[in-house]
Amino acid sequence: MRVFPTTVTNTVTPKSAAQAVPPPAPPKSAPVAPAPAGLLSTWKLFAHALVSGQNVHVPGALPPFPTLDPTQLARAQAAGRGRTVAQPLLSPDAASTSFHDPVNFVIRGSKDDLVKALEGQGWSLSASRSPWNFIKMGLSVLFHLGHDPGAPVSAQYLNGQVETMAFNKNVDYNRGRDHLRVFSLGKDPKTGQDMWAVAAVRDDALSITFPHPDTHGKIWPWEWTWHKPMLSHASDSDIDGERDLVMQDLLRSGLVQNWAAVDGKPPAVAQKTPLGDGRYKLLNRYPTDGQVYEVNLGGKPGA
Repeated sequence: MRVFPTTVTNTVTPKSAAQAVPPPAPPKSAPVAPAPAGLLSTWKLFAHALVSGQNVHVPGALPPFPTLDPTQLARAQAAGRGRTVAQPLLSPDAASTSFHDPVNFVIRGSKDDLVKALEGQGWSLSASRSPWNFIKMGLSVLFHLGHDPGAPVSAQYLNGQVETMAFNKNVDYNRGRDHLRVFSLGKDPKTGQDMWAVAAVRDDALSITFPHPDTHGKIWPWEWTWHKPMLSHASDSDIDGERDLVMQDLLRSGLVQNWAAVDGKPPAVAQKTPLGDGRYKLLNRYPTDGQVYEVNLGGKPGA
């Protein structure tokens, strides 16, 4: 098993970290669902992509990101002040030839506690990447046949290893969703706890491209160069908002013993552009405060 690439100093303990007090549960609301015209709009956008050959986004209907309790956040920032932790980036292949989403959590605790904390707050375990599950995904998009909360996610790698598990929430007919990937980091050498890296990001739209073929001046279609259609998700750039959404759910689970907001240290290959407000743009895509949340699980639900 792999260990986090940089040694984490001053491991979060109950004495040094913000004690977790779950905020009050929000009022129950109806599942996210578009207006009846949503299906027609989806088909119109599909038709536009097919005719134009251009990339088209079909937006999802998702709730706004939450704001963490300022007092709890201030305590977590005080607990993590002056410390840094490695913040690796995910890659779509084991060789790490390109980089995508950053890790924004380091969690210590059992797998059972992590699953319980997430599923108790409405997160659904992502299904395997089987052909049938991708067909179900397509039916959800094209015909609104269920929101498909267990839809599969694309494979992403950390240190050459694919995710251990993944979760979805607020799935809107697979046009948009909140989702996270969990990677095993082995055991904490100091405490013996299981360690997990979590990368959370919101997909805010379905991205569709039906590229037109290159005809090369030829008449017959079999003489043309055809290109594969592309169906994927477009990610929301607000990774801090998604991180806080996950943190709020972990707190509400009652399973968080303590947590700290620690400055993340991305790899040297990651482009960082200062924004002038204390934040920077990571990979020329994600405006972020650069903080990674260290979380210790092991509390009792409702405590």
